[in-house]
Amino acid sequence: MAPTCPDGLGRQDMDEGISRDVTVYRERVSQTRRITQLLLTLAGALLVLCVRLAYWQLPAHPELDPYRHTQSPESIQPVRGGIVDATGYYLATTSYACRVSCVPSLLGDVDRDALAAQLAEITGLSITRVQAVVNSDEERAVDLVTAAPIEVAAQIDELAKAHGYTWEKGNSLALRAVRQYQRVYPNGELAAHVLGYVDLYDGKGMYGLEQRYLGLLTGREGEMQGVRNPWGYTYRATLGGSTPVQDGPDLRLTLDRNVQYAAERILAQAMLEIGAESGNLLVMEPSTGAVLAMAKRPTYNPSTYWQGVPVAWFNNDLVSMPYEPGSVIKAMTVAAALQEGAIQPNSVYLDEGSIEIGGRPIYNADGQAYGRRSITEMLAYSLNVGAANVAANLGPTSFYQTMRAFGFGEATGIDLAAEAAGVLRVPSQADWSMADFGRNAFGQGFSATPIQVATAFAALANDGMRMRPYLVAEIRGAYRTEMIQPQPVKQVVSPLVAQQTTELLADATELGMREALVDGYRIAGKSGTSSIAMGDAGYENDEVITSYVGYGPLPEPRWVILVKFDKPKVKKWGLESAAPEFRRMFEFLVSYYGVEAGGAPDLAPVAPVIAATATPVPEAAE
Repeated sequence: MAPTCPDGLGRQDMDEGISRDVTVYRERVSQTRRITQLLLTLAGALLVLCVRLAYWQLPAHPELDPYRHTQSPESIQPVRGGIVDATGYYLATTSYACRVSCVPSLLGDVDRDALAAQLAEITGLSITRVQAVVNSDEERAVDLVTAAPIEVAAQIDELAKAHGYTWEKGNSLALRAVRQYQRVYPNGELAAHVLGYVDLYDGKGMYGLEQRYLGLLTGREGEMQGVRNPWGYTYRATLGGSTPVQDGPDLRLTLDRNVQYAAERILAQAMLEIGAESGNLLVMEPSTGAVLAMAKRPTYNPSTYWQGVPVAWFNNDLVSMPYEPGSVIKAMTVAAALQEGAIQPNSVYLDEGSIEIGGRPIYNADGQAYGRRSITEMLAYSLNVGAANVAANLGPTSFYQTMRAFGFGEATGIDLAAEAAGVLRVPSQADWSMADFGRNAFGQGFSATPIQVATAFAALANDGMRMRPYLVAEIRGAYRTEMIQPQPVKQVVSPLVAQQTTELLADATELGMREALVDGYRIAGKSGTSSIAMGDAGYENDEVITSYVGYGPLPEPRWVILVKFDKPKVKKWGLESAAPEFRRMFEFLVSYYGVEAGGAPDLAPVAPVIAATATPVPEAAE
């Protein structure tokens, strides 16, 4: 008997049910296959992407480094600190400028020499330098100039547009100008040698305070995390992990711009009159060491330092160029002898026109003998024989100890870049001789900078205490504020000896250096006329350095003033060229600071007198 369907279903119904189950099964299998294929495709694509990312990012292919997009910190540049004078007026400040850069590999098919010529004209750079950049195959951004005037930015934008460097074409990074900060010197040449300048290319301070306080003025960069593209530009930044920027603090100087302007004007006018090759004028407070003015000619404008200025003009000769100071050093010789008791203020000596020390004869500048003379007259008439006589009776040991104490042979420590120490040989050195000793007594045969000479005179004006000269009185900023205090260095001679030397210099000025006197004020000082050394080749013929260093008004001196000229064509004596400019500077100072006259002799002629009770100077040792 044939089988029957369960539940009474017929065969036809059973066949139809089986057919439906098969169809559903086949559809499910097909769907599963499609999903599997899709997943495999996605997995394959993901695998390819991972491989490509690894190919670009991993260090196995260093040749691809230039093309990576990397996570990189973006630096935030600080604003450079300003420099202000004693009254708060800005001598150096910061404004907007632009950085010009290019990616040479993106410049494309362009006449690169022509482009270099255009860029050189716009930026003021040498065409050789620009050509070296644009003709390279560098694939990263290269800075042509880091601090061009802000007006340059618009010209670079136009040049880039003219050559088709645009965002739409994807080559805008080929040439671009980025607005940023620029150093500005609003007073032009004023105090250029004190300030220095900031290099347009690398943004570093050069010379003067800009170099000496480079790290402080620059401040500290901030940092933001960003993504750097293949050509060295960051195109996205986030706040995560940022470091705050610290702007550079301002420097407030001891220098007064009005005093500085007067010093530069007086110096420039004198240079024209006497035809000197160069000149210096310095004003300093003896009681503190604070520099009120520091002028040099020839000079330059730090805002346009690149415009054909000889390199020698950048040097601050007052701190970096030693010279043989000449007869102004007779003041130190007298002070040393007084300190050791080798002479008294009323001592006299016999001037026979020459004296031999170390086997070398020493003569007065005019070759004449002056007979019996006082120390005051020796200073007034600048007699070399008298200075050598005093030094010889003092002896080299005490002489050089005192000269070292005055600061000769070592840097003063003034806060300016590139200070020189000068050269003062002493008996312990193999190349020293007694002949050196004789010449050193009147300022020849050794070298010193103007700041060293002025600092030595300031010690005499300050009761024998030598102070460190300085220019920065205060550092003030959001992250640092500091007042700079005057710094005593050494008690060179006793207050009594300093006062005795001052009186001798004041009497000598009234007697024989009246070109420096100002009616109503008592002044102590000394003139100098020195030969110019040429190393081992001796001295230049017919070329001299003239100077005058003085202080006043007595009895409480407020200023030390040094005036110096190199190679004047006329007025080749310190009394003729430098002393009158000392007087003009002193006249300005008493007027500017409102210092009343009083206690000084009038300008009537003074006859030379030798005290009847004078103490003879012992015979000089040879």
